[in-house]
Amino acid sequence: MKRFNLTSFPILVILLLCLCFLRISRTSCISEGHGEKRVAVHEENSSSLPVAKDKSQVETAKSSGTMPNDSEAMALYPDSIWGKFREENPSRFHEILNDFETKGALAPISLLVCDEDGNPVPEAKVRFSFSTSEGLDHDKRVFGITDETGRFSAEERSIWAVGWRVEKDGYYSNYSNFTLQSYATVQGWKDRRWFRRHFHAKALLRKKSPHEMAYHDIELSLPPAGEKIGFDLVEGKPTPPYGVGRVSDIVLFQESQVKWEPRSTEDRFSSVHIVLPGEGNGVVRFSMDETSDLKSPRLAPETGYNSAIESVSQVLNGRYTEKDLISPKEYLVVKIRSSLSVDGIVTNAIYGKIRGYWHVNGPKRLISFRTWMNKEAGNRNLEDASGWW
Repeated sequence: MKRFNLTSFPILVILLLCLCFLRISRTSCISEGHGEKRVAVHEENSSSLPVAKDKSQVETAKSSGTMPNDSEAMALYPDSIWGKFREENPSRFHEILNDFETKGALAPISLLVCDEDGNPVPEAKVRFSFSTSEGLDHDKRVFGITDETGRFSAEERSIWAVGWRVEKDGYYSNYSNFTLQSYATVQGWKDRRWFRRHFHAKALLRKKSPHEMAYHDIELSLPPAGEKIGFDLVEGKPTPPYGVGRVSDIVLFQESQVKWEPRSTEDRFSSVHIVLPGEGNGVVRFSMDETSDLKSPRLAPETGYNSAIESVSQVLNGRYTEKDLISPKEYLVVKIRSSLSVDGIVTNAIYGKIRGYWHVNGPKRLISFRTWMNKEAGNRNLEDASGWW
């Protein structure tokens, strides 16, 4: 029987520690959220991580979300002065909050930078901005580089918000911010700290892989209500009798309750219908990513398309309201000119994206939009090499 070699034991221990370190670095990115919008934020040593349950919980700062909103923050911090304390001590609440927002408090933050595959990104440039009472131009800025685990931490005094920007060659930059008021506690006010320990957040860097796209900036006059107009998305031109486009990739028409009149106070309703004719073709809506230099999805989805979409606006009591208006901060990802197999499976198609202002404007019934179409059939890449988004 061979005798155990004690000299090899330290080497085995070191190898095991290295493997554990690599696994922790990888899983820390994964545990804090998969995908482009799913992000977890927590305070160090907290008992549990918040789980994103729906779209409202994964939007960034108040709207596009790398941080929780006020209600989520208060759920994470039950001792926040915004909860029961605010109801029972209204005057004290305002006193403490005002003191936080005028004198500031320390805001320690640790940022984890990951790529789309859940891997930590080392050597990324990070810039933190801590708000001051002197205004945005006088924010306290801290610069640093992420370590081998993809983290960079800083601590500075801030009166109401912390923001960041992350950059690395070959990636689209990431930037976001969050407000601090929801995390104010009585003990924190006494200690002049927003958080007891470092507050953990996550930034996603998406790798660049641009492609040549056919780009067009369009202003189109719709025909009278009920009449249809075809539009060639590849050529960027309406089809006959309104233009010289060759293929009606989309068909647009308007519905309206009343004739358009300037300064009219009469209640009215209008909608723009966008139809993608042909089997296998379709459209799907995506919100703009306001935390990245790449605002649209990187790839067009393979499934989930609808054959038509409608943008609705209305005027009630003389005031314009959005009923179901497609926002200028939304992308319409389209699949056109699809080829199908005998089994009805899409075997080839042209993919692209559209972003525009779909509210009918003026007596000429104008709408404006931009189109980006991938010139290579079957390629779902939506990144424009020219940098337009």
